[in-house]
Amino acid sequence: GSAIGSIQDIKDMLELASKKNVRPVIQKLPMSKVNEGIQMVRNGTVRYRVVLEN
Repeated sequence: GSAIGSIQDIKDMLELASKKNVRPVIQKLPMSKVNEGIQMVRNGTVRYRVVLEN
């Protein structure tokens, strides 16, 4: 189950996001800076999400 809606609701939302070119706001960090990313989350200095790249 999901707290945000039914399976059809999620499919509809993803289709709309694709059509409207909705993109997430993220900060990318290399995997070598994983500790820095964790600290940013703990300190509340990250905006939205941190994504680690390999």
